[in-house]
Amino acid sequence: MKGYGYSLPGAYFVTLVTQERKCLFGEICAGVMQTNHLGEMIGVVWRKLPDFFPIQLDEWVIMPNHLHGII
Repeated sequence: MKGYGYSLPGAYFVTLVTQERKCLFGEICAGVMQTNHLGEMIGVVWRKLPDFFPIQLDEWVIMPNHLHGII
């Protein structure tokens, strides 16, 4: 949002999308997300973000071509 100070404390909803929306992180089978190796790696990196930045992770989910998370 233009003019908003994102350095302020608060909960932020973040979506990270793959280039060209390619399904790189796995697939949905019978309504359940099945991550592949790259999807698992994305999960590991997401969980380590608080080791590098002063944030707290809340709910998050990996989808075939994107990740949603609340920090």
